[in-house]
Amino acid sequence: MATTGRLFAVNLKDRDLDHKVVAHAKDLPEVPALAVVCYPPAAVPGLIEELAELGTRAPW
Repeated sequence: MATTGRLFAVNLKDRDLDHKVVAHAKDLPEVPALAVVCYPPAAVPGLIEELAELGTRAPW
């Protein structure tokens, strides 16, 4: 599946990825239209709330 959108990484701990990584969604350079969440279960509600406050329409 191809996409024309930009890819951003949010990770609380690991900063050593092939992409720029931020610790919090609020630090992203733009509001993501779609968020694929791969977080530990206990952290998911907080991340979903943060994404909703930014205006992300599709956390998945």
